[in-house]
Amino acid sequence: MIDLLKIRSRDIVVARHLEGLSFLNYKNTISGKGKNGDYEYKRYDYNGIHFEFAKHRVESQITFRPHYYFNSNEHNTNDFNMLDCQSVIIEFMDMLDLWNYVSVLEIFNIEFGTANVIRSKIENFLQRLIYFRTHPFNTHRKYEHHRESFPRNKLGETTYYKGCKLYSKKHQFPEMDLGESLRTELKSNEKKFIKRNGIKTIDDLIKNETYLNWSNLLIEEMKHLLILPEGISSKGLTKKEYKDLKKFRHEIYWQKLLKYEPYLFNRKKVRYYRILSKINKNPLEPF
Repeated sequence: MIDLLKIRSRDIVVARHLEGLSFLNYKNTISGKGKNGDYEYKRYDYNGIHFEFAKHRVESQITFRPHYYFNSNEHNTNDFNMLDCQSVIIEFMDMLDLWNYVSVLEIFNIEFGTANVIRSKIENFLQRLIYFRTHPFNTHRKYEHHRESFPRNKLGETTYYKGCKLYSKKHQFPEMDLGESLRTELKSNEKKFIKRNGIKTIDDLIKNETYLNWSNLLIEEMKHLLILPEGISSKGLTKKEYKDLKKFRHEIYWQKLLKYEPYLFNRKKVRYYRILSKINKNPLEPF
């Protein structure tokens, strides 16, 4: 379920309350120049939870990884269902004594995911991932079998309005017997997107309907993946369909389409998946 939450408050009462918690451990102070001028943050942590307090602004931030917290901050390999996640959120709020401040706690970054067991070899499946919407997939700098896709701005810088990550659990944690388990995550740092999908305040994360909404959202978003076929066949296809499929199977075709005729990209993708469905080779089946 939830792998990451970033929470922000611009309320001085919240900042003073959090800074006054005796169990926080001072980590360091960071400073520099940003878009809004000079900044300085004091950083603390406690039990895998990270805190930042701005020196010259009434702002505090909390970074919390519920799934890791559930596993004593060691891994996120096991099943972490809705009830587990709700229980961790309640424990988090109780521990920090934050229930009186719910209305001024803003969630501005979230990672929400599920695990799927797939029929094909997971290494092969991940290598065939080429686009999420029109954004290419890249391999994680640390993990070979970890692919992620995020939009970029005009300067080529990664933005995190809405992107996705797919990776192999068995390769990230080889000491555990996890089989062909594919972790699928949706990530966003866009407040409007998060609120529009049912998370207006942190107490929405203890409501069952929130998890149902985000599970359905994840399924819908995964329909925007573009995955190359594992193999093709002409059986059951017209000559035109087979001719198109032979073009669609190559990544270079989609790269050129985006570069020279981007307005055709989604239309061609729909046709591509319709053809694959006719020969029972639709790679979106795990979702």
